[in-house]
Amino acid sequence: MTRPARSPATFVDQLAKDPLAEVLAVLADTSEALNAGAIKQRLVGRGADKTAADRAWTKGQKRLRHHDDVEFADNTYRWKAAPPSTQDPALAEQIETLTARCEELEGRLMVADTRSAELRQAQERQLKIDAIRALAELAMEVEELTVSDAEPQVLVHRVRARVRREGLEPIDRAGEETIFDRTRHKPIVGGISDGVPVLVVRPGYTWKAPDGDVLIGKAVVEE
Repeated sequence: MTRPARSPATFVDQLAKDPLAEVLAVLADTSEALNAGAIKQRLVGRGADKTAADRAWTKGQKRLRHHDDVEFADNTYRWKAAPPSTQDPALAEQIETLTARCEELEGRLMVADTRSAELRQAQERQLKIDAIRALAELAMEVEELTVSDAEPQVLVHRVRARVRREGLEPIDRAGEETIFDRTRHKPIVGGISDGVPVLVVRPGYTWKAPDGDVLIGKAVVEE
């Protein structure tokens, strides 16, 4: 199949807009059966970087397997040979244009955020409720222990056990000495150089989030 020459920039732009069409073009330009790796290599050969090729494959692969013009067998994909056409050329061109437009719209629907505004608001509200509930439970437990004249060590132990259930990890302990680290510590006043012995006035916390640690607050220290 002969296609007009395109610059790599034009190809990359079109690949981002309609990945399925560009993957189909790779298959249509060869009589070979290609697996996923070979298809992505050919996308790279046309000007895409590896990340763009992987993204295009992820978006287009599911529909590619069931596409009317593609044969799928043994984890390979082959462009079906088109039978001789007796259709009017002008009508065929219109059908091809409409088909491409439908596939483009379908692709946009697949990547669009299907959540309604009301659903997003409800989910955000629930997240806030969960956070406030955890804070309230901690406050209730601290007040109960304080009224019961619990030892300070017991109080600290219970508080830390509670926040650990929420994925929080303490940075140091109040009253202990440590070595200053500007990524974990904040001086009460002035500046302190890394490696200087300091006293922890107030501990800090990091949150063990699913996608990595998040610094919630640095430990407050003094020389």
